[in-house]
Amino acid sequence: MELGDMASWSAAGVATIAAAAAGLQARSARRQVSAAERQADAAAEQVAIMRDELNERAGPSFVVDEAMDAHPRELGFFGCRVTVRMTTGPRLRSIVVTAHGSEIAGLANHHGMSAPNPYVVPDVRPGGTFTCYLACEDGYVGTVGSLDLTCTEEGGAQARTWDRAVGFTIARDASPSRKVW
Repeated sequence: MELGDMASWSAAGVATIAAAAAGLQARSARRQVSAAERQADAAAEQVAIMRDELNERAGPSFVVDEAMDAHPRELGFFGCRVTVRMTTGPRLRSIVVTAHGSEIAGLANHHGMSAPNPYVVPDVRPGGTFTCYLACEDGYVGTVGSLDLTCTEEGGAQARTWDRAVGFTIARDASPSRKVW
């Protein structure tokens, strides 16, 4: 074998080793890119979770001030009056209300007619209250019910929405009843 052939073989060996090293580096770089992409996805998911949590905390909260039997004093049918107060949160453009309970037939107006479905309460602010009348089955006093509230923030196209629920137990009206002759 001549000296030139040995040099060619040596160069070919070095080139093969260099190509193998480059291949290993490329594989390692692909793994690093893949790991970096997974980390970026995880970070984006974490940011979305944090944004959702902040949004949820910024939303409204409510309490039921009163859930009172309203028959026959206020209503000419079996029903109750539920007064809800917004305690915290941003000003709301509207709240869509639905009612649930074993003895609750549905939302009603002051005259016993079905309330519009869905029942929408406009312009609610922290500290503000709204009243819902519920048509009930006989024997409703002492039963448990709930109102589902879909709240929409005031603020145009970027308005946020939240779903809330408030529970209550229907109490007997403690005020003296008037006899109707």
